[in-house]
Amino acid sequence: MIQKSPESPAYDEHIGVPLVLDHVSVSFSTPSGPARAVNDVSLTLNQGEILGLVGESGSGKSTLAFTIMGLLPDGAQFDSGSVRVLGSDLYGMNPETLRTFRWKRIAMVFQSAMNALNPVMTVEAHIMDTLQSHNPGIRPEDARRRMNEILDLVKIDPRRARSFPHELSGGMKQRIVLAIAMIFNPPVLLMDEPTTALDVVVQRSILDQVREIQAERQMAILFISHDFSLVRSLAHRVAIMYAGRIVEITGSLERSGPHHPYTEGLMRAIPELGEDDVKIVGIPGNPPDLLHLPEGCPFHPRCPVAFNRCKVEAPPMVQVNDALIACHQYTEPGKEGLA
Repeated sequence: MIQKSPESPAYDEHIGVPLVLDHVSVSFSTPSGPARAVNDVSLTLNQGEILGLVGESGSGKSTLAFTIMGLLPDGAQFDSGSVRVLGSDLYGMNPETLRTFRWKRIAMVFQSAMNALNPVMTVEAHIMDTLQSHNPGIRPEDARRRMNEILDLVKIDPRRARSFPHELSGGMKQRIVLAIAMIFNPPVLLMDEPTTALDVVVQRSILDQVREIQAERQMAILFISHDFSLVRSLAHRVAIMYAGRIVEITGSLERSGPHHPYTEGLMRAIPELGEDDVKIVGIPGNPPDLLHLPEGCPFHPRCPVAFNRCKVEAPPMVQVNDALIACHQYTEPGKEGLA
């Protein structure tokens, strides 16, 4: 069954939803004009849910994460929309309120997290600094007790608190960064490529631990990655991002289900275990220049099922079974099912 989706998520329908993005757009100033890195994105992240965010490099995933955290860099402009975290409008807060809101209510594990630790500070110094910065009145003995609790949670021996980053393995550093992000038990956690550069065994160990902690504490996690197979094994739902837009939100990543042609291209690029004849097919072409986006659907120059309407009109998001998909093949009579 195909239905046109609502133009905007109504906040009354999302009471208690930890994260609601409503038509968010962000651009970067360049000498050639503004580059729209996030384009009219609407998303919800539910309590106790892991929502995967997948797309090629340059699709806008990390920019969206920094937008949600209120940490846009110089040169970036929040153009429109709203970001509501636990019912509070993030961009309606003054700087001091936002500073205290972050880390306690929403936290982030940054990309290349293994390199995020200060090489001249011990693990204890990192954690104590975070605790005291966001909770100035905490007693030293309470801070140390909390440090030991959070290290135990991520399966790090508290004796390692006196170690410097260079004395830790990659997996241990990753767990330390995760511990720092979770030090105040934030209801919402963003994880941007958290296991990049780790071997698959360590990667799986950390992700299993993330899943265990998330299930126990019913955290809402936005897990960002370009690794489609990794996300599909971890997330409850997956949002697919292309050229700054969300082109699909789905809970089913079976190859046989209805999907956006871009999603299908990502799937074809991943070999399936057990296949006798493994054939990997990449997506032809390159992601578009954000300064010169094509008219209509931004994916149409690379799309194997594009037709004339795709070249002149951006597709709306429509309901197709249990998925939301922005593709004309599901709205144009006679075009459905081309992929």
